[in-house]
Amino acid sequence: MSKEIMVSARTESGKGAMGRARKNGQVPCVLYGKGSESVMLFASVGELDSAKLAKGDAVTLVLNGEKIAVLVKEVQVNYMKSQIVHLDFCRA
Repeated sequence: MSKEIMVSARTESGKGAMGRARKNGQVPCVLYGKGSESVMLFASVGELDSAKLAKGDAVTLVLNGEKIAVLVKEVQVNYMKSQIVHLDFCRA
């Protein structure tokens, strides 16, 4: 059984907007896949910490009630603070 992560769509991008989001407990993510457009997302820090994601993990994203099967392609971590800074997901 794969882990389920609740995500929400985001419209803003850029260094300032992502810094504000991280301060509010949100982690920016990107969902991409062959034949579909990239989708910018947010996930909560608490949910990601409890999921303990690593590169290559199979995960189910829940976006507006829709379940999407994905693979974790990249996990960017701030090693000084032990915090996830960004995630890349690829449609399975």
